[in-house]
Amino acid sequence: MPKTNTNQTNTLTITNVSIRLLADAEDSKIKAYATLVVNDVLRLRGLKVVEGAKGPFVGYPSYLKQDGQFQEIYLPVDKTFRENIRHAVLEKYVEELAQQVKTAVA
Repeated sequence: MPKTNTNQTNTLTITNVSIRLLADAEDSKIKAYATLVVNDVLRLRGLKVVEGAKGPFVGYPSYLKQDGQFQEIYLPVDKTFRENIRHAVLEKYVEELAQQVKTAVA
């Protein structure tokens, strides 16, 4: 198996973000689901926009383990890329909310 070069810099670019607002989100902490595409080659589904005590945050898909703890299915290990995901998803979420309000008023 080839050795991984940790000094190599690869650019991961979020090339698409889609948001599905939940119709019954008023009674739920989960406000929307997000899908994003990285470098036009990798689709990540199941991200959640969750309303937390300090405002909305991005949650990653997870499953419940036998010990009662949740385990993320995937999670970015690079802090910068994780922040890029958070920013892209929340920015698109705000845009979708604004569009929903605009449509409701019209």
